[in-house]
Amino acid sequence: QDPSLPNFYETLSQVQAKAGDKSKAVDTVKEAVRRDPEHPTWRVSLAERLVDAEQNKEALEVFKALKSAAVDKDPELKDRMKSLMDVLEPSKAPVSSVPH
Repeated sequence: QDPSLPNFYETLSQVQAKAGDKSKAVDTVKEAVRRDPEHPTWRVSLAERLVDAEQNKEALEVFKALKSAAVDKDPELKDRMKSLMDVLEPSKAPVSSVPH
């Protein structure tokens, strides 16, 4: 298997999402995950494409299944995960204190 194929599918999904074909973008990045299921980048991208397609329930499942240890080693993935958490789990985002 060509190791560049998952990267190709992930990049193609970004182009499809920017072109407005969000459903196709989800299908395309799922192919990257299928070809290299242990790589956290593809799973983070899948969660992002699902959010773009307003499939937040499935995005949350993908998000929760990610192994945090692999993501913690990569600052870019960590930032992308934080952005996803802000969308998918807003109740867990820091809240400023509001006087009663």
